[in-house]
Amino acid sequence: MERALNEIRVRPASEDDLETVLDVLGEAALWVAARGFDNWPARFPSGFIVRSISAGHVHVVEISAQTVATISLQWDDPMFRGPMPPDAGYVHRLAVRTREHVAGIGHALLDWAAEQVAGNGRQWLRLDIAADNRPLRQYYERAGFSHERDAHGEFTLLDGAPKAWHTSLYQRRVIAHT
Repeated sequence: MERALNEIRVRPASEDDLETVLDVLGEAALWVAARGFDNWPARFPSGFIVRSISAGHVHVVEISAQTVATISLQWDDPMFRGPMPPDAGYVHRLAVRTREHVAGIGHALLDWAAEQVAGNGRQWLRLDIAADNRPLRQYYERAGFSHERDAHGEFTLLDGAPKAWHTSLYQRRVIAHT
């Protein structure tokens, strides 16, 4: 059953939403992995998501009081971009439940994020994509994002093992409200 975009409600996540957010992210990770792109963990660490919720970054997306998606919006991105001037908002972990079949919800959430960025007087909406995920890169290019550059680095997994990352950085100009 298809749902209408005009019924979307985006709200800040609370710790009560933790399991739902983890489930939505897990569903998206499995869906992407089934297409050959293993860039998200099957289950994000709870502590990481709790910290993001506490910082006000995580939002849940509801239609008829049912969570259909999640999106994180941050005001800096030191891991992937290093120090930057305060001129952008950064989208992370945009994930839609695969069973919801809400056509256009991803683009609608990007537009919502752009409105938040503009409302904070910033000019850019930025995000990162696993560099080898060409279909997702094309999706964001169709949504008006331009490739800036690629970046790479390393982080430590929960078991202490290092994991390398290689990402493509994208941005889209927004009209800042003055």
